[in-house]
Formats: sequence, structure tokens, C-alpha cells
Amino acid sequence: MELSIKYQGKIQAHIKVSKAELKYNGFILNKSFIIEDVIVNGLSSNYSIELSDDHQYQIITISSGINAVNYMEVKYSGSLDGTTGLWPYVKEITLPEFALLRFETLCFPFFIKSIEDKELYSYVHSGFHLDSKITVSCNNHLTVFSNLPLENLATINNEKIFEFRGSFLNFVVGKFEQLKIPYGSINYLIGKEVKLDLKNIIDITIKYMSEYYGEVLIDDINIICIPEYLGSFVDKHTVFLALDALSDVRFIIHEIIHIGWNPLVELNAQRTRFFDEAITQYFTARIYDIFEENGSVKTYKTYQLHFKKTIKKHNISLVPLIDYGKYEYGDLSYSYGPLVLKAIEERIGVSNIDSVLRAMLAKYRYQEINFSKFFKLFDGYNINDIIEFYFYTTKGQNHILEN
Repeated sequence: MELSIKYQGKIQAHIKVSKAELKYNGFILNKSFIIEDVIVNGLSSNYSIELSDDHQYQIITISSGINAVNYMEVKYSGSLDGTTGLWPYVKEITLPEFALLRFETLCFPFFIKSIEDKELYSYVHSGFHLDSKITVSCNNHLTVFSNLPLENLATINNEKIFEFRGSFLNFVVGKFEQLKIPYGSINYLIGKEVKLDLKNIIDITIKYMSEYYGEVLIDDINIICIPEYLGSFVDKHTVFLALDALSDVRFIIHEIIHIGWNPLVELNAQRTRFFDEAITQYFTARIYDIFEENGSVKTYKTYQLHFKKTIKKHNISLVPLIDYGKYEYGDLSYSYGPLVLKAIEERIGVSNIDSVLRAMLAKYRYQEINFSKFFKLFDGYNINDIIEFYFYTTKGQNHILEN
């Protein structure tokens, strides 16, 4: 795959893929983009456009059958307003001098017909080429940061050209100033004040997690501050940190934990957000005791209050935690999930749950975990009733709502 993105207040993009990367005689793309041309084997092709059943993205189908395609090119352009991410927690935006795009917003085409679990799973494991060349260019006074390795940077005619290598592109364009720290670097948005001592918070978090849950070598962390309300997220050692998160130490702790202390997760289980967000929220509460007396107690109360407010505000019909992914309820894992882990802690003790979670992170760093494998880690601790109560039924959620 070769992808070229030019940013000058809006996105202008050109992608070229080989036959091996095609799973469909067409592709899906963010619905905000305008298709300018679809080229098949060097010639402009006729195509049709329709919206997905849920109106989340557009589906483009070319007139040629997939077997007749040796390579395909797509030219497209447009602006994003922060509302067209595929999932509620995924945001994106293009402003006059700032842009944030994520692969989960379909900022470049996926050459499949839908994002149904099996099709998306097959595509991301066989349709993405890790050696893809991606170029992002912008005006000379701006900088581009990405989760992907930077291979080359050139300046031509007052334009910076950044060349990256990899897949699953996330990138940000803006005005930044950089601070080097022992673990890597922090990139602040110019003109945006940050009052918290990020360097100290990062240091405490990494040392705590390494001591209790396994040491992880981190010397290339890249923290990129982004505007408010775009949602913080992590990709390997790159942290995109929204400015509204900088009002609370816990948000920063949370994102740093994601860098080194989340297990690898099977796709269906991943969509519940339990193994990344719930477990990270539990760790966050524990660490917050260092920053505030009884910090964990206050944090669990915050989780409980947030869970209640979310259920009431959106009039959510409860489903078991293990079904959160099926119903796109993954956001509930941020608040309900850590309360579940706290209940397990209260049954088996702090040292025992620490031992289990440390073993989990060691075993499932490079192989995928699911709920069955997670529950097996607790063999011998007599928590089958807790598993049934909090994971397989809605009793645990009702218990929280009633107290």
C-alpha cells in the first residue's frame, strides 16, 4: 500500500494498493470524504456509492470484478468534524491548522465491504501490509506526529514531507514544542497551557507498574497533546493526550498504563473494552493513592457515580459484561469494569489479585487472552460466584445501581 496525504486545512489523499490487498471490488471510507477518482489498472473506473446500513461509512463498489483488478488507486478529499468515528470513543477532526485522523475513522480506505467482525478481523490480519509507505505533507510551520516510525523528513518549497512506514495509521498535524524526558518526549501544543507536572506523573506511574505488575522497558514514549474533547488514546508507545485529560492526574496515569501493561486481546473480547479500559482503570485507582490520601476510595466512588449517570442518561438496557462488545456497550467498562475487579480484590486480597494480574500480563503479552482464559487465572481462589454475578448476569450492575 502507498498512501499520500496532503493537509492544507483539509485532507487531500491518494492511495494505491495491489491485488493482494483487495478483499472486495471496492472499499469502505469515512462518509465525510468526497471521492474524486477511482483508477483501476491505470484507467478511471465507474463506481457506485451507498451508505452502510447504520449510516456510519460509505461503501464504494467499482464496475469491474475483483479478478480483473491488478491494482487500484483512489483519490479523495474532505474535512472531518469529530462525529464520524466508527465507534463512540473514536474522534477525529480537521481544523485550519490542526488535524487528527485515526485508522478507526476510516481516514483511508479499507478494501472490504463492511466492518462486520469476521470480515474486519480477516482484513486487518491479512490485508494490511506492515511495510506500507505513508507520506503526510503540510505547511512548513506545522509538524506531523504519528504512531508509525518516521523514516524520512524533507522540506521542499515551504512544505514539510513526512514519510512513515507501517499500517494502522494515526497521525496529528499542528504547532508543537517538544520537551525531552528520560522516557522519551512530550510534545505540547503551542499556545495551550499545561499546569500538571507530566514528567513527575509519568515517572511515578512507570515505577509503580514496573514494581507490582512487571517491568517494561520504556525509553521511546512519545506524548502528543491534542485539543480538548477529542479523546485520549494510545498506540504502542505513542500517547495522544487530550488537553481536558490534563485537568486530572488520573487521566494521565491511565494513558501511561496503556503503554506497557495491557494484555493482547482476542477481537471479540476486545470490543467489551474490559481488558484494556477496565483493568487500566483499576490500576489507576490503585496508583492514585500516591497522589491523594484515600485516592482509590474516592476513585471507586467516582466510577460508581459515573456508571449510574451513564445508565440513566442514555436509558441503557443492561446486558452482561461479557456481551458489552456485541451491543457496543464497551464504554461501560470504564466505570463498571474496575468495580468488578475491586470486588474480586475484596474477596481474595490485594496481594493475590496483584499476583494474578502480574501473571496475566506476563503470559498474555504476546498471545491473546479472552474471558475464559482470564477466569482460569483465578482457579483455586473460589470466585465462581463473583464471575457469575458480575460477568455472566446483570446482577452486579443492578447491585451498583441500587447502592
